[in-house]
Amino acid sequence: MTNVFLEINFLELLLNLILATSVSVLTAYLTLKHFYKKEIWLRKEKIYSQIINDLVVLLDYFNKEYDSVLSFNKVGEDEFNIRKEYDRAKREIEKLRYTAGYLIKPEVNKLLSKMIKEISNMNIEERQGNYVGYLDRASESVDETIKKIIEIADKDLN
Repeated sequence: MTNVFLEINFLELLLNLILATSVSVLTAYLTLKHFYKKEIWLRKEKIYSQIINDLVVLLDYFNKEYDSVLSFNKVGEDEFNIRKEYDRAKREIEKLRYTAGYLIKPEVNKLLSKMIKEISNMNIEERQGNYVGYLDRASESVDETIKKIIEIADKDLN
C-alpha cells in the first residue's frame, strides 16, 4: 500500500513540476515578447519625433526667411543661427532616411526624399529672381510632409 501511495505522490509531484515549468516558460516567453514590442515601439516613436522636430525646424526657417525677405531686413546673427539649425536639421533628416529605414514605414522615406528634392531644386522662375515663390513652395512642401508623416506615425504607433 505504501508503494501505491508513493507512486501517486510521485506522479502528482511530476505532474506539478511539468505544469509549473510549462507555465514559467510561457510566462517568460510572453514577457520577453512584450518587452521587445515595447522597445521597438519606443524606438519608432523616437525616430518619428526626431523627424517631425527636424521638419518643424525646416518649416520655421522657411517662414522666417519669407518674413525677412518681405520686410527687407538685413541678415543678422539670429538668421545665421537659424540657417545653421536648418542645415543641421536637413542633414539629420537625410541621415535618418537611411539609418532608420528598417523601423519606419517606407512611405516616410519616399515622402522625405520627395520633399528634400523639392526644397533643394529651384525651378526656372525661381532662379530668375522669384525667391519668395521658392520659399512659399518649399514651406508648403515641408508643411504637407509634416502632416502626412504625422498620419503615418499615428497609424504605425497605434
